[in-house]
Amino acid sequence: QSRTPNRVKYIPLLPTRRRIPTLTVVAASETDLTDISDPPDQPTQRREPIATWLLIGLLVAVFLVQMGTSKSIQSGLNHVSVTDLIAAGAMSPPLLSVHDQWWRLFTAPLLHGGMLHLGLNCLALYFAGRFLESHLGGAFLWGLWAVGAVAGAFTSFALGDNSLVSVGASGGIMATLAGALALCFALPEDADTVDGKSLFTRIL
Repeated sequence: QSRTPNRVKYIPLLPTRRRIPTLTVVAASETDLTDISDPPDQPTQRREPIATWLLIGLLVAVFLVQMGTSKSIQSGLNHVSVTDLIAAGAMSPPLLSVHDQWWRLFTAPLLHGGMLHLGLNCLALYFAGRFLESHLGGAFLWGLWAVGAVAGAFTSFALGDNSLVSVGASGGIMATLAGALALCFALPEDADTVDGKSLFTRIL
């Protein structure tokens, strides 16, 4: 028997062509990197000066009570009689030194002699108060105003004549304005502090 050789077929292995994903690298410019790392600053929204408005509201409310309890025919919105002021709690040196009515040091700063007196004090308090409150808080504002108001009333008692009848929040307003002006010099200079220096200096 003849042997037939086994025929082996060699099939060449062809490499399969696969699509290799390519990675495209895009060079970012310095401007693009800056935009990614440092997002644009959002405008800061200022909170309403609640403590300042509450303090102004307190002064207005006390003035309305003054008008409601007024008994003198000489009293009006633009002028409150001395009799009504003393009855409401005005500061008079003899009433403190002779009659020991020291509580008037705390009530006198809440009273005003008329609507113009009240309006000017509230206007100054608004500008200085909201600046102080935005940086140091409402509690600081109230504390500074209270200390200044009582100190002002005591100064009127110590230096004033016995015929003096003193009312008004001028002591507290002056303390608030002085505090706001000092804060303008302590803070880094910006638009607010520059405007504040000019405004508070003029009011003082």
